[in-house]
Amino acid sequence: MRATVVDAFSNNYRVALSRRCFDRSQASHALSLCDMNAKYADVVRLEETLAYIEALPKGLFNLPAGGAAGLRKVG
Repeated sequence: MRATVVDAFSNNYRVALSRRCFDRSQASHALSLCDMNAKYADVVRLEETLAYIEALPKGLFNLPAGGAAGLRKVG
């Protein structure tokens, strides 16, 4: 996760990261999120992330439909 955040930041992307992600250790997870928030990303609550995604205009991204039927349409 951290490498992806740093790579995105290094390529001039503004990064937002939900606090709800997984790490093997709660302590290292908390320290990593704190460091990324200070340097590379906006660490936000999951509810903020979901609200942002829901507020995006419909049809903004041309994504396939979910499930196996959607995968068949792409190919």
